[in-house]
Amino acid sequence: HGIKLYPPGAPRNALPSGDNIQPVVSESYDEVVFTDPHESFFRQLQQLRTAPKLEMANREHLEKFSDEDVFLALVEAQKYLKEQLSQTKDRFVQVSSELEQTDMELHAAQEAFVKKQQAAAVKAKARAPAKRSRPSQSKKAKTAAAAAGATAASAKATTSAASSKAKTGAKTAAS
Repeated sequence: HGIKLYPPGAPRNALPSGDNIQPVVSESYDEVVFTDPHESFFRQLQQLRTAPKLEMANREHLEKFSDEDVFLALVEAQKYLKEQLSQTKDRFVQVSSELEQTDMELHAAQEAFVKKQQAAAVKAKARAPAKRSRPSQSKKAKTAAAAAGATAASAKATTSAASSKAKTGAKTAAS
């Protein structure tokens, strides 16, 4: 998009009015790089110490540039960053200690809760009347009883099958 140099609706050839009149500056920069120049040309380039200065009209409107000002601004920025880093580290240490204290309090509260539940369970057990329970059978005894029951059922089935064959055989013999 284009740059708007004049307020909307103003003619293009109108001059800005007011006390703060600043010119519009257009600059360009060209650079030429020589790779492997001839020896004589290289010596000529080395003899040039500074680039020629160009005079500009309305130079008073342009910002003044100073390496010292930039350096001082960088030193101030570094000082600010060190202060912020120190404050952040202090805050981190504080939060870490608070977290550790909270963890210890939580652990103590959990232990107290478990002890309280155990005491309540012991009291409830002491209050409950003793129930008679039949003696429990061992696993082997249960398995043996189940096998005996299965054998008895199998014998009964065999006996009833034999008696029905005998009845069928008697009917056939009578015929």
